[in-house]
Amino acid sequence: MPTDEEFLAYNQGIIREFRENGGVVAQLPFPIMLLTTTGARTGRRTTTPVGFGVDGARVYVVGSKGGGPSHPSWFYNLRANPSVTV
Repeated sequence: MPTDEEFLAYNQGIIREFRENGGVVAQLPFPIMLLTTTGARTGRRTTTPVGFGVDGARVYVVGSKGGGPSHPSWFYNLRANPSVTV
């Protein structure tokens, strides 16, 4: 299981590629969006790439943290501060 620092470094690369290529990330087999949340403890705005799906008017995000046993940080941020930017 990757460390939090490894997840952060990986996500920064994904965010950079997403922004440089108009929302396209070549290495991922699923669509992603950039989700910006407000930190539950810090109050800082943080952007994270997340997988998503659409079902009619609903958008679903995937919060797996790579299949790890705990939720990703953005999940806790979203619960504490549900207003986000996509």
